Amino acid sequence: MLITGENFRPHVPWIIGCGLAALAAAAWFLAESIGLAAWPSGGSRVGLVLGLGAGLICWFEFLLWPRKKMRTWRIGTVQLWLRAHIWLGLLALPLAIMHTGFRLGGPLSAATIIVFVLVIASGAWGLLMQQLIPSRILDLVPAETIVSQIPHLSRLAAHDAARLVSAVCGDSQDDEPDNYDNYLVIGASRHVGALQGRVLMTRAAPQEPIPDSLVLRSYFQNSLKPYLLSGRAGFPGLAHSRQADEYFAELRTHMPVAAHPAIAALADLCDQRRQWDRQAWLHGWLHAWLLIHLPLSVLLMILLSAHVVWALKYSTHPIPFIN
Repeated sequence: MLITGENFRPHVPWIIGCGLAALAAAAWFLAESIGLAAWPSGGSRVGLVLGLGAGLICWFEFLLWPRKKMRTWRIGTVQLWLRAHIWLGLLALPLAIMHTGFRLGGPLSAATIIVFVLVIASGAWGLLMQQLIPSRILDLVPAETIVSQIPHLSRLAAHDAARLVSAVCGDSQDDEPDNYDNYLVIGASRHVGALQGRVLMTRAAPQEPIPDSLVLRSYFQNSLKPYLLSGRAGFPGLAHSRQADEYFAELRTHMPVAAHPAIAALADLCDQRRQWDRQAWLHGWLHAWLLIHLPLSVLLMILLSAHVVWALKYSTHPIPFIN
């Protein structure tokens, strides 16, 4: 969820409300500690209230997962739940720390608060990634596409490149049968003024094979095709733009001038594939934090439940509200 620019305004009430709640809790905690030799413990009146508040927030935070799955629920919008998830989650951290009285306590209490801090930290990291990476994708990947479609689009790009190579070098018995016309549609990224994006360029295929161009077929089979299909894993030599420029400059020295437009089209396809690799890498960073955040959240709920049961069953102190 973005919280910058115009998206910041809906977060303001949550920031103010949670900030005031944290200040009020801190003021009460300090007032209750006056005259005591140590900070109020989790069994004190203020400790129990703050712990109960932090625990209820944790259970609410965990409900975001089923809420996102059940989009037909009429219980607030997903955006509202996400805003509450962010700011209430941050509010729960000082409440939980004050609940402990700034002590780790026994093994179960210590494990619970440590995992809780890790959950908050991983969530904060994910929120930071959501602010930074989408803008980076816009800047670095003008040929952005749907990440799950990259393998399919890569096969299409390799097929288009094979058609172009066959038109330049002439058909061979190794070529896939393809009834194509004299025009090829090649994808590429282009800047037009201040705008950038993916465009489709229609190139006229050579009417006849270009003499002395058979070396292109070897280049295509050994490096271009593997790269278009699998990216860096297929041929690392085209994974960086500078290496790719050197690669295609060398290829041009072995090809007649008439074949240079075809080489430029192949370079465009490789540049497009390079951007898709970059997009997939950034997309991984955008979502990888969930692989840590979600398991830790499940572990936290288990530890929190055990902590509550243990506190109720084995506490030797009377509940302050009954005194």
